Amino acid sequence: MAKITINGERVQFSTKILIDPNNWDSPASRAKNRNDEGKNVNRLLDNMRKVINDLYFKQIEEYGFASPEKIKNVILGLDRENKTLLDFIRAHNEMYEQKVGYTTSQVTSRRYKQLETRIPEFLKAVYHVSDLSIREVNPIFLEKLYLFLRKDCNVQNNYAMKFMQRFQRVFNFARNSGVNLSNPFECFNIRFEKEKRTAVTQEEVDVIWNKVFVSSRLEQVRDAFIFSCYTGLSFSDVAALTQANLQTGVDGNPWIMTSRQKTGVPTHVRLLEIPKQILKKYEGRQKDGKLLPLASNQKTNEYLKEIASVCGIDKKLTYHQSRHTFASTITLNNGVPMESVSKLLGHRSIKTTEIYARTSDTKVGQDMELLARKIN
Repeated sequence: MAKITINGERVQFSTKILIDPNNWDSPASRAKNRNDEGKNVNRLLDNMRKVINDLYFKQIEEYGFASPEKIKNVILGLDRENKTLLDFIRAHNEMYEQKVGYTTSQVTSRRYKQLETRIPEFLKAVYHVSDLSIREVNPIFLEKLYLFLRKDCNVQNNYAMKFMQRFQRVFNFARNSGVNLSNPFECFNIRFEKEKRTAVTQEEVDVIWNKVFVSSRLEQVRDAFIFSCYTGLSFSDVAALTQANLQTGVDGNPWIMTSRQKTGVPTHVRLLEIPKQILKKYEGRQKDGKLLPLASNQKTNEYLKEIASVCGIDKKLTYHQSRHTFASTITLNNGVPMESVSKLLGHRSIKTTEIYARTSDTKVGQDMELLARKIN
């Protein structure tokens, strides 16, 4: 056993050095130097004493004090410098999970959890190891990881880049933990491709809303989708709605008053006629106290593809399109200012709103007609 004491603070641990008790001199804390075993043990113990003393003076020089716990962790390989890549990923995710409900959402936390699956798959496929040192993450490692995501996992560029962004935050977490690491991301360009975000037109919204479905499954998905088209609420926001979120506004009209599940930003949206009809339809029918019936996000998007096909809409429908539709078709194209749209969507920045809200050619034409009348 080894014992380190500094200013009354003490730690004890096993040296992992074994000897026959008959060859041990307890008072001297040394092996009896009468055979090769004893000489070897004493040599190992002397070397450990030297390492401990060197670590003591190194800590005094760097920090102005020395901790027996830190010295022990270095000796046993438990210090942060020796943690592996997966150690840091798990440590980051455990800490991030504690933020859920305060500064982040469960959805975002689950996305970080994907690192715990994808990175081991990558290490096994490319490096043929189960784990490696955090110090082995370099620019070549990052390029190989990006290519693995694109080719082996068959994902689009923007998905891969979001993954790389999350991995970068984990790497920064390791650096901020006190590990002296160079930054390989300085040589890796995280670049997103501009996506064409399509909203559903008013004509398409009307077709979907007026369509009579034989399947109650499709009818419920349609109702939830149209509800979000007229409120701008995301899937997770709608899934969390209860009667407590329905309140009367200062204008005397019914409003949805909630906070974004993703960001916690307060969102207040007045209920228009169609979403009021939808809520009335499902009033008191949900056992869990929620306002609308919803399947999983994945299933909902699958059903929306069926709905698009049944309605003759040549467009890939996803639930997230409902927010784009609210931003563009329902509000901006009907004269609601961008600042108000931003507040309705629960965005912190109007730049984010500009991604969602696109003025249609029809609206531009109407505005130009008004201008022409005034000028003429």
